Amino acid sequence: MVRNATVPRSVADDRSRIQSSARRVQCLDGQSASLRDAKRRGCSDTKTLSRAGRPNKGIETPAEYSVNARVIFLLPYLLGLGPGWQVYNRQAVEGRVRLLILSDIHSNIEALQACLLAAPEYDVVVNLGDIVGYGANPNEAVERSRRLGGYVVRGNHDKAASGIMDLGDFNPLAGMAALWTRNQLSEENVEWLRQLPRGPIHIPELPQAQFVHGSPADEDEYLVTADDAIESLSSVSVPLTFFGHSHLQGAFTSYPGGEGSLRPVYASVGRAEVVDWTLEEHRHYLINPGSVGQPRDGDWRAAFATFDSERKIVTFNRVPYDLKAAQDRILAANLPPRLATRLSAGR
Repeated sequence: MVRNATVPRSVADDRSRIQSSARRVQCLDGQSASLRDAKRRGCSDTKTLSRAGRPNKGIETPAEYSVNARVIFLLPYLLGLGPGWQVYNRQAVEGRVRLLILSDIHSNIEALQACLLAAPEYDVVVNLGDIVGYGANPNEAVERSRRLGGYVVRGNHDKAASGIMDLGDFNPLAGMAALWTRNQLSEENVEWLRQLPRGPIHIPELPQAQFVHGSPADEDEYLVTADDAIESLSSVSVPLTFFGHSHLQGAFTSYPGGEGSLRPVYASVGRAEVVDWTLEEHRHYLINPGSVGQPRDGDWRAAFATFDSERKIVTFNRVPYDLKAAQDRILAANLPPRLATRLSAGR
């Protein structure tokens, strides 16, 4: 059951539904498929629901829910812990904070600039990692991220480029890009990446939230399906978790009696659009802002999110950027052409 999912602010007659399949998410972010269990790589069929079970525009939710997962989320209530179970509580957030949440920039400076130009006014920026890798402008991406300030957690490509992660876990394409990136980065930027904290991190501006690249339990874990998210949702100590790594914009949520995955649905794939999603109390959330520089949900546009703690609204954003310029830079750097062509497909 999904509530308070609003229709995109720009609506056309043709509504594009973005859905993922298991094949489309294999080897996410360069990780070798052999490291992941086959079940964790699958994607459920999806359908759209409203409060009454009728089609609902704006958010997709999976067609099937796990009975075991429902039992897990009901445990606190069965044990008489319902009121004390730490879930999203608007009143517990002291003062309003507006977050700009970026993730997986991947050295795509054109996409990052487009996101920053489109971003509304914000108080704090949080970067969920993978600033570098794949793209042709690693130094520029790092330096722009440093100037933004705020909070940053490390991603697996940040670790690889700064020499603190073995490239053996990367597929050949990602490994080549990581080696190229390592050779391009300035010493100062390498050291900055090396010093980035491991997630999850907590920030004083929003004590009910945590921020991580992969999952709360493992910074390199991919959360792709609702089944992937079950353990994290049942074990997190705070109600809001913002994560990246999968390059799939959307969220997972749990509530008494159920859980599900949610994906924003946009009216087009060619112009700037937003989808607002109102958080409800008494739920846990895992929220992915999407990838700035290399989306993998079939939408080529740069992705990011904002969160308003007073209005308790997450806003998913997609913005067009100078795609050709980013592709030309990759080709001019003699990086594998596939890294350029995949940008236009959003895969």
